[in-house]
Amino acid sequence: MATPIAAIRQIILARREQQPPPPKNLQSYRPIYREILETVHEIGGEPVVDMLTEWIIEETKSTGELPPPTAVITHARKIINELEAEIPEDSVLQAT
Repeated sequence: MATPIAAIRQIILARREQQPPPPKNLQSYRPIYREILETVHEIGGEPVVDMLTEWIIEETKSTGELPPPTAVITHARKIINELEAEIPEDSVLQAT
């Protein structure tokens, strides 16, 4: 099971495996990815972080690009809604 920090590391490693070398958005996405993953961890714990991380890695491998934060937020909401967990109104997951 992944913590938000371990999840970021997995995402970075998956992106590095892609060709061409990682785009500049890797560093620019890192803070928002961390915020999203920490929020997901607070709401659903490590299993939900794992599911979201797997999706990010799959998207990265299939497209060669990191998914934009809005797509990550949308997918995180989908996972959390399927678990019937509540997303706080002030959550980063309410953005988009």
